[in-house]
Amino acid sequence: MFRHVPGVLAAVCAILVSWGALSQPRPIEAPARSAQLMAPVFRSGIAPAAADSAGRYELRHRRVSALFSDTGMKVRLPSRTSRARELDWSVAGGRAVKPQAEKPRETKLHRLVGPRSAWEQEVPTYGGLRYAGVLPGVELWFEERAEGVEYGLRAERGEDLRRVELQYAGAQAVRVVEEGRALEVDLGEGVLREEGLKCAQEQVDGTLTAVGCRFTDAHPVGPERWVHAIEVDVVDPELPVVVDPLVLWNTYLLGPGAEDAVWAIEQNDAGEVFIAGMFGGTPTSSPAPAISHRYGGGGGASDVLVAKFQVDGGLDWWTVLGATGEDHASDLVIGSSGELYVAGTTTSPNFSWVLPDGGPMESKSVDPLSPGDGFVARLDSSGAQLDWFQRIDRDGGEAVRDMIQLPDGRLIVAGRANVNRVVGSTSYQEEDGFIARLDPSQRKLDWSISIPGPRNNVADESVQGVTLRDNGSVYVTGYYSDDPGGVRNAFVSVVSGVNGVNPMIVSTQSIGANGEQEGVTTTRLATASGDRVLTWGWSGPSTNFPPSGLGIRGASDLFVTELGDSSGILTVGKTTLLGGDGLDLVGFVRTDSAQRIYLGGLTKSKDLPSAGGFDTTLEDNGKGDGFVARVRLDVEPSFEWVSYVGGTGEDEVNALLVDSRNPDLLFIGGSTTSQNLQYSDAGFDTSPNGTFPNMFLLAVDLKASPGGNPGSGGDAGTGTGTDAGTGTDAGAGTDGGTDSGGKLSPLGWSCGSTSGGSGALALGTLVGLALLASRRRPRA
Repeated sequence: MFRHVPGVLAAVCAILVSWGALSQPRPIEAPARSAQLMAPVFRSGIAPAAADSAGRYELRHRRVSALFSDTGMKVRLPSRTSRARELDWSVAGGRAVKPQAEKPRETKLHRLVGPRSAWEQEVPTYGGLRYAGVLPGVELWFEERAEGVEYGLRAERGEDLRRVELQYAGAQAVRVVEEGRALEVDLGEGVLREEGLKCAQEQVDGTLTAVGCRFTDAHPVGPERWVHAIEVDVVDPELPVVVDPLVLWNTYLLGPGAEDAVWAIEQNDAGEVFIAGMFGGTPTSSPAPAISHRYGGGGGASDVLVAKFQVDGGLDWWTVLGATGEDHASDLVIGSSGELYVAGTTTSPNFSWVLPDGGPMESKSVDPLSPGDGFVARLDSSGAQLDWFQRIDRDGGEAVRDMIQLPDGRLIVAGRANVNRVVGSTSYQEEDGFIARLDPSQRKLDWSISIPGPRNNVADESVQGVTLRDNGSVYVTGYYSDDPGGVRNAFVSVVSGVNGVNPMIVSTQSIGANGEQEGVTTTRLATASGDRVLTWGWSGPSTNFPPSGLGIRGASDLFVTELGDSSGILTVGKTTLLGGDGLDLVGFVRTDSAQRIYLGGLTKSKDLPSAGGFDTTLEDNGKGDGFVARVRLDVEPSFEWVSYVGGTGEDEVNALLVDSRNPDLLFIGGSTTSQNLQYSDAGFDTSPNGTFPNMFLLAVDLKASPGGNPGSGGDAGTGTGTDAGTGTDAGAGTDGGTDSGGKLSPLGWSCGSTSGGSGALALGTLVGLALLASRRRPRA
């Protein structure tokens, strides 16, 4: 909402309103309730105030509300000693400014109060308010977030925000604590705590430089009226600011198991989110009220997981596919009727299930001793019915890495197979790259062809990605080596005729030199001057890759290579390296509707340009963090922003999705061994399930202003402990407030770990209105 505004410095402050967290005679206990019944991130929206109200807009819940007037905000809090406790917040010396509503929501409010003639229906709601000119050259804004309400101050010139004063009315005392890192607002019955000021200035080259912010000079100006200041270390008063993203929710899923990971994220036309991955063992808790299904009998080391989430983090259902072997999902496609196609690899020699009509179904491997088969399975849109399971049997040991759907509904899958070859009197075992087409309407495999490397000799090949080029051809990307087990180089090919019966390789080009290179995928972007074709991958140390440039900086770098494509004949253009001083591996590339490029993977580089990310710190443990980045392509590819995704363990991003209806909402999936990824408390299951890798899923608002709340228990939501999750006042419920001994949400979408026990009750009793700051929570 406030990103890339010329000439702006924003001091973005956050208040976590944790009513009763301190100085409270006794906790107000909320009824114990099942964590699975939460509505994790319900947001009611900021609505125009009623006609008889003293304010312009309001944000209401059953026990807490905020009224926005021309001069600031009045928060109405529950109290044990009076009907309600009111606290006014404003910019000291600020002008009276009529707020302007922004970010309209689909949600409508109905006020059915008093006589029918006074009822108000279809009242619009909004996500934010802006007060332009609250001080000379300064504007104030509020936004409702999944975690609560966030405020910020911004100026046309950084000089205008070197120091700004804010005022509380209704407070007994305001204290600056922790050397200016936090502020305590004493209300008698409880203490509110602000913490986490964060701002950054944009340099001439587009990079971000964080500048210091602190609370200071809190003093009384009248009975129960206190003023405090925010000081900002303005480096250059004329430079703009770039605000960073805010994690809205995130979650662990299932476990504990040998190895859990999210490998694919997709979205249907209704905005609902689907994931596919793998998990081992048995779920630690029931996912009620979500519906669960199981096919294949299970019992293996790992199974395929498919699940459906709402955009706000609510889990609708999950389905497990698995038999006696290892069953992994690698990709997911949503069909035109909402059906789900899941691609992956199975070592289960026999896969059997029962159809809804009671009829038995079975899928057997051609070779029971095979190290594995690729497969594609089809589920209906509810996840309740498995009606097709197609194996991809070539020479043995198949692994499917990628899948796309052709315009006619047929599927192309890509991967590799372990094969035995004989040349003369010598026997070789090698990897053989392949693509295959499946026809879901006929429930059969149409054809499968090998994709050799550029030299077409005895070697290893693997297809890592397949991309639609046009209705009749595809790009395939991967790696090859001249000798089995030898050094790998990246390659990209054009395969034509994929909509017919005789597909043909038209052109193949090598990308790489000495050292390891691996291609991940190819993207094709439409521009005013014609299509732009880019191949993405990673490279290890090399003395001659790329042919020109500074060379690989760390143990490996990301690369992007420009390709010329003349009627399917490829030529290799300039290669650009992206990365830092350590190991960088890209595992997933996604293009959104605006043709912006997002990368995800693993990094051990401490110097990535992370000032614009929601996590700016790499854990220095040698294990590596996941990362997500957006790449600008204006002149040549470069990082627009990067965010680490990780904790004290090993973390990796395997899947990305940009919301199709809101391009500022990014979903991130992967695996982690960290026990302490603490970004948000809203989510389905917040407990790391054992020490094995856990799958995780995040949702990130890319245009949110700095927020988050380091050190406090966080989500605070938009409801209260006693009414969260019910009716239209549902909030994040038991996930609000300070860390009163309760466990913080390591990976958001809070559900499993906060039910029962004093920690859950303590979190559930806190007022759920938050004004949030600091992007990142500290790690224990």
